[in-house]
Amino acid sequence: MIMIIVVFLLVGVSFLSALYEFFGLRYRLMRAKTQLKRFDDMMTRVGSGTIIGIPLAPNEQVLRAVCKW
Repeated sequence: MIMIIVVFLLVGVSFLSALYEFFGLRYRLMRAKTQLKRFDDMMTRVGSGTIIGIPLAPNEQVLRAVCKW
């Protein structure tokens, strides 16, 4: 009888662990997508020169994006 209870407890803990991992991965995926979108928006703004008002050379765009954003 005790063995059955222990098995059910282990199955329950395993299920909860898998559920936690699933939702954690979904959260990280959504967060990564939003960060990529923000990065694309930032690079678009840098590419069009809207951050400082004048167009930048491609190498300078990357340097400014990495150092300041």
